[in-house]
Amino acid sequence: MGPNGAGKTTIINCISRVYAPKSGQITFEGQDLLSLPGDKLVKLGIARTFQDLNFFSLIPDMMVIDYIRLGQFALHSNSIMADGLQIPKSRSKEWELKKRARRILEFFRDIREDLEPPQAERGYPVMYGKEGFADLIDVEYRHIETLSFAWRRRLDLARALVSQPKLLLLDEPSQGLPPSEIENLGHIIKRIRKEFGVSALIVEHNMPLLMDVSDKVVAMATGQKLDEGPPDQVRRNPLVIEEYLGRPTTLKTKVTPEKALGTPILNVKDIDLHYGKAQALFKVSLDLYKNQVAAVLGTNGSGKSTLLKAISGAEKPSFGEIWVQGEFLPMGWPEFAAQRGIQYVSQGHIVFPELSVRDNLKVGAHLPSKVKNYKFKTELDRVLRLFPQLKESLNVEATKLSGGQQQMLAIAQALMARPLVLLLDEPSLGLAPLYIEAVFKIIQQIADEEGCSILMVEQNVSKAIEVSDYIYILNAGIMTGKGPTHLFASDPKLISKNLGFY
Repeated sequence: MGPNGAGKTTIINCISRVYAPKSGQITFEGQDLLSLPGDKLVKLGIARTFQDLNFFSLIPDMMVIDYIRLGQFALHSNSIMADGLQIPKSRSKEWELKKRARRILEFFRDIREDLEPPQAERGYPVMYGKEGFADLIDVEYRHIETLSFAWRRRLDLARALVSQPKLLLLDEPSQGLPPSEIENLGHIIKRIRKEFGVSALIVEHNMPLLMDVSDKVVAMATGQKLDEGPPDQVRRNPLVIEEYLGRPTTLKTKVTPEKALGTPILNVKDIDLHYGKAQALFKVSLDLYKNQVAAVLGTNGSGKSTLLKAISGAEKPSFGEIWVQGEFLPMGWPEFAAQRGIQYVSQGHIVFPELSVRDNLKVGAHLPSKVKNYKFKTELDRVLRLFPQLKESLNVEATKLSGGQQQMLAIAQALMARPLVLLLDEPSLGLAPLYIEAVFKIIQQIADEEGCSILMVEQNVSKAIEVSDYIYILNAGIMTGKGPTHLFASDPKLISKNLGFY
């Protein structure tokens, strides 16, 4: 476990020989893996799944059963001539491989039959080849392109399992799965260990799943090991929690009675969003009120940035509604969001590098179609009062600014449009401590002085709590907690609990 960039997938890539380490050793049952090419690992008993399933687009017409059998290719030792002539030895080997692939299909069918009663009780329909549990045996002769994302995840696992591995490398196996499928995945991993005697090395962001299936957890950050041991020990390690969520805080925060908030200026209702067949948000709802600062917290991969992109129109939800000042907002259209007063500042302080600071601010000034009596000089002076650091650099190309100055310019550019709602995606990301303090001070000023509501995604939990009025917590695309900031400030463990650390 570990945040993005910790080196988790890199470890799997080193073991599976996608990467070649410059030093060190990797041994498996006494065999030096670094002396072997990657295609020899299957015969040793090592198989893996992949975080990204886009490679399925390369083989859309391949049938499910054929893809599963592909996992045994390295075990097939007959010559091309023997296969072509169909000699008895070759036919016998072919029959053995078909039986093994069929056994994997039956394994998944057995698991479904175990899970059907509780699924039915929870309201999930039990239908062969349609909804509920992804049972591959009902679709073995269908083409891969017809499968749902959950079935593709299951299919990639079946392909790895058919090679009879001793070690299974699982790279984020729950990514993009709905909650019911994540429950099923935990059950599958346990059954694989029990019935096939397989060891598993799992990279995973979903904390409840990781804690449920693991005997030992290794926590990493920036390529180094923070802790190793039983799941409960590691997830409660203050260093591990701090790496995910920032330092805990007991700051005193302002308390605004909810009755005094009035009508939401932004109302997000039951948003579902998919990337291809992978689902990233599940029935996410939130309200943002006038002059309010709300922070969306969560681990990497939880759907925070995706939520902001959905509101800004950069991504189109597959279900749900968004309302601005009581008016329905057409989703997936950034120009409509901008016209309704929504401005999105993406992470990574993105500006127009070859334009001057002044011209970058002019870009923002093109957007306010509903602001009466808009005058560029007046708005420029207003924004520069918030960002005096930019005043002396108006004619300087943006690319020559520091990272902190570029982040300020990105926020200033959005403010030139006089937004009703400002969406800030990781405003402190990659900034030096001095600029982090300056950016959060400006965020507080914007809320207090500009009449602008702010919805902010932020990894620096203590700073987010310091400037926000309300907290939302996302975990694997699901809203698991929310409430006034003072509740979370008074109980530093409450955020961690909502993310599965306790």
